[in-house]
Formats: sequence, C-alpha cells, structure tokens
Amino acid sequence: MNFKLNFGSKVKEAWVFYKNNVWNFILLMFVVFAVSYFASDHGFLVSIVANLLSVFITYIWFKSIFNMLEGKEFMPFSKESFPDLLKYWNLLKTTILIALTFLGGFILLIVPGFYFMGRLLFAVYISIEEPEKGARYAVKKSWEMTRGNGWRLFGYSFLIGLFTVLGFVALFIGVFVTYPLGMMILVMVYRDFKKFKEGNFVKEAEIIKEESKKEEVVVEEAKIEVKQEGEQNSPQIN
Repeated sequence: MNFKLNFGSKVKEAWVFYKNNVWNFILLMFVVFAVSYFASDHGFLVSIVANLLSVFITYIWFKSIFNMLEGKEFMPFSKESFPDLLKYWNLLKTTILIALTFLGGFILLIVPGFYFMGRLLFAVYISIEEPEKGARYAVKKSWEMTRGNGWRLFGYSFLIGLFTVLGFVALFIGVFVTYPLGMMILVMVYRDFKKFKEGNFVKEAEIIKEESKKEEVVVEEAKIEVKQEGEQNSPQIN
C-alpha cells in the first residue's frame, strides 16, 4: 500500500494556520531573507556564519510548526522554539550527513541523488523530534521508514517546492505566503506518513497474528489426525 497526499486539502489546512499567525510568519520570513543575504557574496567567513545561523533558523521553523500542529501557539521567537547546544549540534550533523549523501548520489548519477532526496526527506524532522538519538539515527530511521515510497515522496517534495517557487514568480511578495505554507505542508506530510506507517505496521501485525493462529489450528488438527490414526492402527488386546 502506497502513501498518498491530498495536496489541495493540505494547502487549505495550512492556510488556516497561516491566517491565524500571519505576522509571526512575516517576521520570520524577514529573518530568513536577512540570513540568506549574508550567506552569499559577503566573504567566506560571513558566509560560514550565515550558513550556521541558517541551521538555527531551520530548527526554529520546524519546531514552531510542530508545536502549532500539536495545538500550541506559533511562537518562533520564544525560548521554547530555540534549540540548546545539543539539539543544534545534532541538527547540524544531520544536515551535513544529508548533504554528503545527496552529493554522493549526484556524483554517481543525477537520478540516485533525487531518489536519496525522497528517502531522507524526514531526517531533519526526526532529528528535531528525537535529538537525543543522534544524527546517524535520524538519517537511518528516515531511510528505513520511507522504504518503498522514495520516488513518491520525492515527487511530493518537488510539488511542494514548485508551489513555493510560485511566490517568487508572483511579484516576489507571494513568497511571504507560499514559503510558510510549503514549510507547514512538509511537516504535515511527515506527520501523516508516520501515521500511515504505524497503521500499516498494525495491519501487518494483525495479519501475522491471524496467520499464526491458522498455523496453530493446522498443527493441532494434524496432531489429532496422527493420534486417531495411531489409535486405529494399534493392535486390540482382548
């Protein structure tokens, strides 16, 4: 059974959250633009610092969205949304591992690189949700949980990316809407995919349990048949 995304319904769902938190999203977008500005064409050292800061901003984005989807307020500038050193370091390592994996895939051929993008789509979210387990765990878990859905997930992420780019096309100002919506939809996809996998796991467990019961019945019936044949073939003593 393959995972399916209803993109239209996710856009509508994300739009409700956006309208209720529009000014926080706009402020966060200005921070993103500022970091992006210094990340390019401002010298090597400034670019390094800006890129390190972008990992910090990435954590704030997704942690705030996780909290919002769990029923909390969207507060990206609160202490609760900021990573401590351990969480930041774990996300940085995860980001580096993902980048190296993509690079390896694109060096081999372009196609494997795209496939790896689908398989490792959830590594960042796992890193944020389970920071104590490390970067390698996040990458490994994403790889395992996306088995059989790599190309499908890449396609969904590509679609979300195109949707985000529409904001740049629409006189640039549209990115203040499409970028936050895209970020929210990505987290929604991750949460839905987790439920999808958990549901499949339960179904598989039920199937295995049912098959096990059938095997036990067959074994018991075989034992009864053997016992009956033994009794019929045993010599009668008068």
